[in-house]
Amino acid sequence: MSRTRWIQCSGCRKLILESEYAAHTGEGEKGSSANVLSDITPFLSPVSGKLVGSRSALRAHNKKHKVVNLDDWGNQGDLNRKEAEKVFKVGHPDRIESIRKAIYQNTGEY
Repeated sequence: MSRTRWIQCSGCRKLILESEYAAHTGEGEKGSSANVLSDITPFLSPVSGKLVGSRSALRAHNKKHKVVNLDDWGNQGDLNRKEAEKVFKVGHPDRIESIRKAIYQNTGEY
């Protein structure tokens, strides 16, 4: 005996057979279901140098180091991202000078 699956329509609140659900709602209810995100690809944190391999590890890492992901800001972060890419580009003179100043302040060597 096969199992029958039912889905509750969010519009009319009736239980509909799974096989009839798409016909009942037209094209289906886009955007009304839960969005399940896939796991992230593991990467080395530029902050701590440790491997971050899951979303939960990323949340814990961000909380521990008091940082946020630029991706969390959506379109609002695009301007900041473009500015950051200019400044932190390898070989950028401001970046090199900032590193030299930081080394001098911490060690006294230039």
